[in-house]
This record gives sequence, structure tokens and C-alpha cells, in this order.
Amino acid sequence: ETPANTGSDNSEGISTFIPPTTRYHQPIRHFPTEVVNNKKYERTIIRTPPFHPPKSGPSETMIAHVCTVTCMEHVQWALAELLFNDKKVAKATHNMFAYRFTDNGSHVS
Repeated sequence: ETPANTGSDNSEGISTFIPPTTRYHQPIRHFPTEVVNNKKYERTIIRTPPFHPPKSGPSETMIAHVCTVTCMEHVQWALAELLFNDKKVAKATHNMFAYRFTDNGSHVS
């Protein structure tokens, strides 16, 4: 299975990710096309090998993805890259993401 929308542009400059199923309540996500297609926001994403978290069930597998971000456009690009181009991420039942911006070592957001 693949997502219903593979990131094609619509008339409003938005790329939309529609999860392959609504069973696990993964949200529909909208990304600005000018961010998704802009090389200046591109990030290097590091992927870990799949692993089973402690105290998880035998069918639960986690894969971590990490990249450096300094603005919200980096976050949008990285999330869109994973959802549109990684079938395992697109089909995952519990995608979680987090980011933090800092200013000279102090927490900003």
C-alpha cells in the first residue's frame, strides 16, 4: 500500500499526504509545495536500523530518523520527505515526531 496522494501539487501550492488507512487515526498532513520542492530546505536524514523497544510487543518495530533543523521549513521538508518517499513511514500506525529550536544554547521552542 502507498499513500493516496504521493505529493502532487494542487492549485493552491499544497502537497497533501493522505494515510493509506484511517484505522489508526494518522492525520492528513498538508505541506507547502514551495518548501517540499525547494532544495534550500533539504536536510540529510539519518535512519537507524529497525529495533524492538524494551517492553514492546513482538510485532512492534521502531525506526528512528534524525536530522538537524533550524527553522520550521526544515521540519516540514523532513516530515514530507519521510511520508512521501519512505513506504514504511507512510504505512506506520504511530508516527511521532519532535523538534527543538535553540538560540545560543537556550531553549526557544
